[in-house]
Amino acid sequence: MLRLPGGPPAEAAHLGDLGGLPRHRALAVLDLPGGATGPAAPADPVGPAGGCCDRLVDAVEAVREQLGLPVVDLLAHSAGADLALR
Repeated sequence: MLRLPGGPPAEAAHLGDLGGLPRHRALAVLDLPGGATGPAAPADPVGPAGGCCDRLVDAVEAVREQLGLPVVDLLAHSAGADLALR
């Protein structure tokens, strides 16, 4: 399961262990670009319509590929839900 945090500047760790979820599921906690502890977000001079969210979706997809998983379950909070739905 991949956990997507809320929007910047939310830090992925702010939700803790979600009531012990890692005892029952393998859980990767992502710090997305632009978040409090993630890499710097790419410049987006044309605003949200210019594909910034699409680049974040690409970042999540890259993690899935690096983990070698054909599919993943997503657990998203706040603005992370927008990414999960894409």
